[in-house]
Amino acid sequence: MTSLRRFMKRLAASALGRRDDERMREELAEHLEMLVQEQLRTGLPLDEARRRARLKLGGPDALAEAYRDEQRLGWLENLGKDLRYGLRSVRRNPGLSAVAIGTLALGIGANLAIFSLVNAMLIRPLPFRDAEALALVHLLMPEDDAPGVYRRTIWSYPKYEVVRAGQQVFSATSLFTDTEWSLTKAGEPERIQGEVVEAAYFPLLGIDARLGRLFSADDDRVGATPVAVIGHGVWQRRFGNDPGVLGKAITLDGTVLTIVGVTPQGFRGLSGRAEVWRPLKPTVPFDLNEPFSHSYHLIARRRPGVSLEQVDTAVRTLGAQIDATFPVPRSVGKSGVAAVSLNDERIDPLLRRAALVLLGAVGLVLLIACVNLANLTLVRGLARQREVAIRLALGASRLRIGRQFFIESLLLSVAGAAAGALVATLSIRLASAAVPDLNAWLHGPTGGLMRVGASMLGVDTTVAALAVALGLVSAMLFGIVPAWQAARGDLTSPMKPVVGGHHAMGSRGQAFRNGLLVAEVALALVMLVSAGLMLKSLIRLNQTDLGFRPDHVLTFQIALPGDSYPPERSIPFIEQLLAKLKARPEVQAVAFGHCAPVMDRCNGTRATFPDRAPVPAGSGPLVGVTWVSPGVFDALGIRLVRGRGFTERDRQGQPKVVVINETAAKQLWAGDDPIGKRISIGQGGFRDGAEVIGVAADVRYRAVETPPGPDVYIPVLQSPRPFGLIFVRSRLPSSALVPMIRHEVASLDRDLPLSDIKSMDERYGEATWRTWAIGVLLSIFAVLALVLAVVGVFAVLAQSVAQRTREIGVRMALGAAPHDIQRLVLGRAVTIAAVGVGIGLGAAWLSSRLLTTLLYEVEPHDAGVLSLVALLLVVVTIVASYIPAYRAARVDPLETVRAE
Repeated sequence: MTSLRRFMKRLAASALGRRDDERMREELAEHLEMLVQEQLRTGLPLDEARRRARLKLGGPDALAEAYRDEQRLGWLENLGKDLRYGLRSVRRNPGLSAVAIGTLALGIGANLAIFSLVNAMLIRPLPFRDAEALALVHLLMPEDDAPGVYRRTIWSYPKYEVVRAGQQVFSATSLFTDTEWSLTKAGEPERIQGEVVEAAYFPLLGIDARLGRLFSADDDRVGATPVAVIGHGVWQRRFGNDPGVLGKAITLDGTVLTIVGVTPQGFRGLSGRAEVWRPLKPTVPFDLNEPFSHSYHLIARRRPGVSLEQVDTAVRTLGAQIDATFPVPRSVGKSGVAAVSLNDERIDPLLRRAALVLLGAVGLVLLIACVNLANLTLVRGLARQREVAIRLALGASRLRIGRQFFIESLLLSVAGAAAGALVATLSIRLASAAVPDLNAWLHGPTGGLMRVGASMLGVDTTVAALAVALGLVSAMLFGIVPAWQAARGDLTSPMKPVVGGHHAMGSRGQAFRNGLLVAEVALALVMLVSAGLMLKSLIRLNQTDLGFRPDHVLTFQIALPGDSYPPERSIPFIEQLLAKLKARPEVQAVAFGHCAPVMDRCNGTRATFPDRAPVPAGSGPLVGVTWVSPGVFDALGIRLVRGRGFTERDRQGQPKVVVINETAAKQLWAGDDPIGKRISIGQGGFRDGAEVIGVAADVRYRAVETPPGPDVYIPVLQSPRPFGLIFVRSRLPSSALVPMIRHEVASLDRDLPLSDIKSMDERYGEATWRTWAIGVLLSIFAVLALVLAVVGVFAVLAQSVAQRTREIGVRMALGAAPHDIQRLVLGRAVTIAAVGVGIGLGAAWLSSRLLTTLLYEVEPHDAGVLSLVALLLVVVTIVASYIPAYRAARVDPLETVRAE
């Protein structure tokens, strides 16, 4: 009874208190007396009966746990003890603890950083009232050359009126479009983004004024007093947060408007970049009666109780009403109308897939980290088998042992999750500093809908909740197996002498750990294949012939206000500006173009041929249209294949001329020489036809990944264009050119702002950012996965060799040579690598198809990438196992046998 009394005294000093202690002692005494009486009835002596009763009752740990379970007491005390014991265990193994926390910090931090991007783009609620009821309504137009295929397009005001009058499913509708204006007369001239909207726009979105009021029905009518609503940024930047800004004037493109309100901070409109708003009807009265001037998006709010499916079904019938009101001869189809949830339109589908691919990639990294840690903790748990056996022998339950091991894993996971949140926060801050504005990058298919800026990224409550969840999941992934292994341990094996290392490296346990290493290698291969495919895409992208030379070219945008620069004045201004810049010694070439290559912002229209048979209206091949000045081919380094380029003589009053690209020459004239032929262009006043005077090399004006289509260059001197880009080629860096350019522009017009000042290299970077970003991030994750796999193989093999030292010594004492021992260790590594690569290749074959839309001129099952990655993994696995194999071969058999 001495040990039992000692146990009872310790228990009395615990959190149960003396009253619970007395109760437990009384119950134990009663149970013991009952067992003694049972033994006495069998005829045993008193001492033997007491001994057998104590054995049957159990050890102190078992008694204490049984009592607590029966009384439903002590769970909090047990949890506290487990936590304290777990903390001591973590401190006793600082190396493993540091590796575990660091590994989890990288894995969880990467997941949180990528998830913050996915959260901002796809999950976080839109900042509008009842955003789930908002829908974009698209006008559907049939493709002339693809029967049954429709493309989404935007609205003209008259067609919108047909829909507004015929629909019954929306409680409110509004047109809007994004635009730019020159802001003057209030400090330095500035090119500012804005939106033209109907009066219902703000109430529909649930936006209230920060100051003053928003548009009323009286503001949105033809002939109304010109008014404007400014954004919080303009109010702060241009008016110093002056509460008396209401009623003050603001000048946009030479038009003076009265400020009637200020929007809340952070609101940038549906375009995601607006800072000024103007009412639609008084701003564009010339568009109100033009049924084929498609310039506006349509936003609508569903009526309560009406589903999006019901809306889409109802609006489809409106296409026939539009065609009946504004008939157009077509042979392939009629107009249509479709409604799509605003939430579904918030981001480009390719970016959506890219974000989800990255999220899946970092999820794999975390999974590899957890598998790695599970293997390490399993091997470490083998060293604690003796401790587990002793605790079981003293009466501890298997559940308690397993719980203890799981709590240790949970402590490491919590620390890793906290460190991961810090890693994610720092990563987001670094990304925001490197790329402060993503608005030019992340935009939707409607021309900029719901753009995402770097300021939207961060660790909010959703991301914090994910950090907690990842910590718990990580604990489950790498803590359950060691806890289960510890709980199922037996009492006898750890106490027996070690023969051949079998109890330390049992065949079943070793097979399981080998399986975890195989999983690491397979998962790492999937990551490496994905990164390899994207890197090969980047290489192909860099090798793409753009058709021009982007180096040493600075670009900036000019927009001539229509009130100040009618067509007869815009051409002289552009010529004067080009002449001034060309006269500077640091400038090699300069030209005007209304759009830049690789930016996908050029116009398109139908082309016909006066010398051929007439075609139905709206037919004819689609061609890209670019307005340029003389010298553009020199400024951009575009090769002129044959014929000539534009000169100063190609101006208004002279015969109209155009230059085409090589693809247009091949597709539109089918092997015939196009020089001297005539072509009619549906824009720029060239419907009557123009002579082809030259053929230029193909230039990728659309996306870099998109092959050039037929393009036509129109001389801006024959077709005035009030806005566009100036291309300046110079050997000087851009920073040295900008002050000179500002001076020359100001010498002609002090109120003309410059905007969008970028080099062509920067524009090329913006055009290829998605492929670069995915490739770089996947490469980082793949390298991290490879390092984790290598570390896992090395650590497990090193610990296995250390635990099998006596076995290896016995083998060598019995005649095994060092190279036999090396072959034993390396053979295990080669087997793990071979099986892992085989499984990984199958998984990569399936998963790589998810990258199809993100790859450029690379097949998702590229044999070269698969072979190279497989070889790489086999090599690094063998290299990782060489040091453990070398150490195993240097074991001294005499010392081992002597110790044995």
